[in-house]
Amino acid sequence: MSARSKGKIVIAEEGELEHNPEEAAFRMWLRVFVTIRWITILGILAATLVASRLLHIGFPTTAAYAICLFLVLCNLALLYQSRRLRKMPTSQAIHQARIWGTVHLLLDLAAFTVLLHFTGGIENPFIFYFVLHIIGASIILHYMAVYLLATSVIVLVALLVGLEYGGVIPHVNLVGFADPALYREGSYVLAVLLVLGSALFAATYMATSVAGELRKSQRALA
Repeated sequence: MSARSKGKIVIAEEGELEHNPEEAAFRMWLRVFVTIRWITILGILAATLVASRLLHIGFPTTAAYAICLFLVLCNLALLYQSRRLRKMPTSQAIHQARIWGTVHLLLDLAAFTVLLHFTGGIENPFIFYFVLHIIGASIILHYMAVYLLATSVIVLVALLVGLEYGGVIPHVNLVGFADPALYREGSYVLAVLLVLGSALFAATYMATSVAGELRKSQRALA
């Protein structure tokens, strides 16, 4: 093999090293995202069955099952999209992974907000699980985009709570679990929104700081 050919191989290998760590991180994130989503679907199904059958808490279970079906379809689509990444060049794979990850994060955010409405709204303790969306988003999104996402969560929750409080949309009470008038207690609603907001922005700051340092280390190693 000639020296010129060897030089081309070395350059190609160095180019792959420059991108492979970041590409591998995005692919790993997609795999973890898919796994966490399956766990979430099973968790919603289990919580729905336990709450309705064992604890006798009244709420529209059909809506919870419909959201689970929606998440199953989203996860199957993400699996298909993840397999397509293997056939793409490194730079294109990273770009597509970021786009697909963002879209699925937004879909999950919308689905969880709808689920929250049908399972008690502000009186549902799982409202603080929005923090997990922020931690996941910090891995693939720019830090400003993660802050915008955290702000969007607060706006969505405040809008949901405000519409229920004002009677624009009906409030679904968790019968047998929470006081049916709890969603109209101003001090309680304000306290939950403040705690949720502080938790979201604290998680955003910590997660984006760690993710940023990891990206710098990856580029330095490359």
